[in-house]
Amino acid sequence: MKKLVVALLGIAIAGGAIFRACKKEEERKMQKKILVLMIFFLSTVAVVAQSELGGGLYASIGIAHNYKFQLSKILKDMGTDKIPQISSSVAIGTHIDYRKVVYSVDLGVESMYLAKKQTRSTNLLANLSAGYQLFLPDKNSLIFSGNLSYEIYNVSSYLTKGSLDMATSAIIPTQFRLQLHQFMVGAKIGWRNEYTTIWVGYDFGCIPMSWTSNVVQVFNSVNERIDRIHFDVAYDIRKY
Repeated sequence: MKKLVVALLGIAIAGGAIFRACKKEEERKMQKKILVLMIFFLSTVAVVAQSELGGGLYASIGIAHNYKFQLSKILKDMGTDKIPQISSSVAIGTHIDYRKVVYSVDLGVESMYLAKKQTRSTNLLANLSAGYQLFLPDKNSLIFSGNLSYEIYNVSSYLTKGSLDMATSAIIPTQFRLQLHQFMVGAKIGWRNEYTTIWVGYDFGCIPMSWTSNVVQVFNSVNERIDRIHFDVAYDIRKY
C-alpha cells in the first residue's frame, strides 16, 4: 500500500505540471485527452504496485531531432522563423518487467525553443512501449523495444509587424498559435543497469494530420507526418 501511495503521489505531481503547461485557450480540450491517458497510467501503476511483477516508477530527460515540418516553409514565407527542430523533454512513467519482457508507459512535456527566435513549441507526449530484455553480466541488459507515441504540438509564432486595413477591417495579427495531434510508431534500443536506462530511438508519424487553432481561423491547412530521432535517460526513482 505504501508503494502505491508513493507512486500515485509522484504521478499526480507530474500530471499537475503537465496541466499547467497547457495554454488557456486549449486547456479544456487538452485536459480531456490527457485525463484519459492519466487514468490508464494510474491504473497501470496500481496493478503493478500490488502485484508480484517487477518494475519501477521512473523519471526521464531527453533530447530529440524533429523534422519534416511542412509548416516551417509557410512560416518562413510569412516572414517569421521556422519551427525549431531540436527539442528537450522531461517525463515520468512506469515500467513493468515480466521475465524477459518489459512494458512501459510515460507522460511528458517537450520544449522546442531557440533564444531570440520568433517561433517556439511546447508539446505534450505520451509513450507506450513493449520490448525484449537481453540480460548481460553485472545486472546490465539490452532492451529491444517497439514504441507507440501520441504527441500534441503547440506552436506559437509572431511577426515583427502586423497590419490593419481600416477600409475592410482586415487584420493580420502579430501573434498566433497552432496545434497538431500526431500519432507515431517506432523502435528503440536501451541499455539498462540497476537503476538507469539509456534509450536511442526513431519514431515516424503514421497518420497525416492537419494544423488547427482555437484563436485564429485556419484555411487550407497543410498535412504533417513528422519524424523524430530521440535520446533519453531514465532513472528509477522507486522500485516495485
